Amino acid sequence: MVLLKKGKIYTESTAFLEIIQHLDFPYSHLKYATIIPQAIRDFTYRCIALNRYRLFGKTEQCYLVTPDIQKHFLLDDACI
Repeated sequence: MVLLKKGKIYTESTAFLEIIQHLDFPYSHLKYATIIPQAIRDFTYRCIALNRYRLFGKTEQCYLVTPDIQKHFLLDDACI
């Protein structure tokens, strides 16, 4: 994962933690994971990424973005 936010590039677990700050409880509490050393966070991030289908499943088709789902997207012109 790569996040470009206000001209700064974030990758892997750091990008994830930057995004998580915008979510509601209980996910917002994951921002405290920044106390974990980045090498450990990135290793964990890569393990989850490599096993995402086994952990979360896989669908045969892509979902269409409905207005109800679209409201969950983070759209911030300041990030561009």
